[in-house]
Amino acid sequence: MITIEELRRQYRYEEGQLFIIGARPGKKWGTPSGAVGSKVYRQVNFRGRTLQVHRVVWALHYGTWPKLE
Repeated sequence: MITIEELRRQYRYEEGQLFIIGARPGKKWGTPSGAVGSKVYRQVNFRGRTLQVHRVVWALHYGTWPKLE
Protein backbone atom coordinates (compact mmCIF):
# COMPACT_ATOMS: atom_id res chain seq x y z
CA MET A 1 0.00 0.00 0.00
CA ILE A 2 1.21 3.48 -0.83
CA THR A 3 1.40 5.72 2.23
CA ILE A 4 0.35 9.36 2.42
CA GLU A 5 3.89 10.30 3.45
CA GLU A 6 5.26 8.75 0.25
CA LEU A 7 2.78 10.84 -1.73
CA ARG A 8 3.76 14.00 0.15
CA ARG A 9 7.42 13.43 -0.69
CA GLN A 10 6.56 12.99 -4.38
CA TYR A 11 3.68 15.41 -5.07
CA ARG A 12 2.30 18.80 -4.11
CA TYR A 13 -1.20 20.13 -4.71
CA GLU A 14 -1.57 23.79 -5.59
CA GLU A 15 -4.41 25.83 -7.12
CA GLY A 16 -6.30 22.84 -8.48
CA GLN A 17 -3.26 21.07 -9.94
CA LEU A 18 -1.04 18.18 -8.83
CA PHE A 19 2.70 18.69 -9.37
CA ILE A 20 5.70 16.36 -9.08
CA ILE A 21 8.33 17.56 -6.63
CA GLY A 22 11.76 17.50 -8.30
CA ALA A 23 12.89 17.08 -11.87
CA ARG A 24 11.82 14.18 -14.07
CA PRO A 25 13.10 13.16 -17.51
CA GLY A 26 10.92 14.55 -20.30
CA LYS A 27 8.87 16.70 -17.92
CA LYS A 28 9.19 20.47 -17.68
CA TRP A 29 9.37 21.91 -14.17
CA GLY A 30 6.06 23.41 -13.09
CA THR A 31 3.80 21.44 -15.44
CA PRO A 32 0.88 19.55 -13.90
CA SER A 33 1.28 15.80 -13.31
CA GLY A 34 -0.69 13.07 -14.95
CA ALA A 35 -2.62 12.43 -18.12
CA VAL A 36 -6.24 11.69 -18.92
CA GLY A 37 -6.87 7.97 -18.80
CA SER A 38 -9.41 5.75 -20.52
CA LYS A 39 -12.18 6.65 -18.07
CA VAL A 40 -11.77 10.43 -18.49
CA TYR A 41 -10.08 10.76 -15.08
CA ARG A 42 -6.64 12.30 -14.82
CA GLN A 43 -4.12 9.67 -13.67
CA VAL A 44 -0.52 9.43 -12.48
CA ASN A 45 1.81 6.45 -12.24
CA PHE A 46 3.49 5.97 -8.88
CA ARG A 47 5.58 2.97 -7.80
CA GLY A 48 4.18 0.86 -10.64
CA ARG A 49 0.55 1.69 -9.88
CA THR A 50 -1.88 3.92 -11.74
CA LEU A 51 -3.61 6.35 -9.37
CA GLN A 52 -6.46 8.71 -10.11
CA VAL A 53 -5.36 12.29 -9.42
CA HIS A 54 -8.56 13.23 -7.55
CA ARG A 55 -7.88 10.39 -5.09
CA VAL A 56 -4.25 11.49 -4.63
CA VAL A 57 -5.41 15.07 -3.98
CA TRP A 58 -7.94 13.81 -1.41
CA ALA A 59 -5.22 11.80 0.34
CA LEU A 60 -2.83 14.77 0.41
CA HIS A 61 -5.52 17.12 1.74
CA TYR A 62 -7.22 14.89 4.33
CA GLY A 63 -4.34 12.57 5.26
CA THR A 64 -6.29 9.38 4.49
CA TRP A 65 -7.25 7.53 1.34
CA PRO A 66 -10.87 8.11 0.24
CA LYS A 67 -13.21 5.18 0.66
CA LEU A 68 -14.33 3.41 -2.49
CA GLU A 69 -18.03 3.71 -3.24
